[in-house]
Amino acid sequence: MNTKPFRDIDVLNKVDYQDKLWESRFIQIPIFKDEVINFREHKASDGVLRFANWTVIMKKIRVPEISGASQAFIESVEKSNGDAYDRTGSVFLIAEDMPVTFLDGMKKGMETIPYYMDETGKKYPGMIRTDEFSPVFELKEDAKNARLRYITTGHGGWGNGDEFVPKPNSIYWNGELVFRFTPWRVDCGSYRL
Repeated sequence: MNTKPFRDIDVLNKVDYQDKLWESRFIQIPIFKDEVINFREHKASDGVLRFANWTVIMKKIRVPEISGASQAFIESVEKSNGDAYDRTGSVFLIAEDMPVTFLDGMKKGMETIPYYMDETGKKYPGMIRTDEFSPVFELKEDAKNARLRYITTGHGGWGNGDEFVPKPNSIYWNGELVFRFTPWRVDCGSYRL
């Protein structure tokens, strides 16, 4: 019988054990780690697609089926290498259940996907649903108490963007306006140092 003590084994205290037990209830799918995103080309990692002068990165993953009683969360952590504008990020989920996808627009040019045109003639690609393209998540069955969580930063564009000019944000349901507000504050002067 071998009575040598076990080496290289982490012994957990009660709190750490409970943390590990809690974490075991979750599935974590790392997508990117330490990827550089900026306007200049550099060595790309395997499986990472880069668009828009290397300011958008993308990786295709398969998400496990999520049961009706479960929830899914996406965490995005960004680190700036000095540029104040490098500290924001967006997450896109691109479904592949339509003949044309947002990924097609990224690969072949945004002019290849349907667009919404505002009163001034400005085009917003990928913002309108057609028989061939869907930019939105669709509930496949009736749902009770379904909710939409809409978050806007109040930023967008240069010069006449939302950051500089108050503009209404609108939500339409089946072509009908159901909500509109203007994200604007007048008390931000004290934040500029």
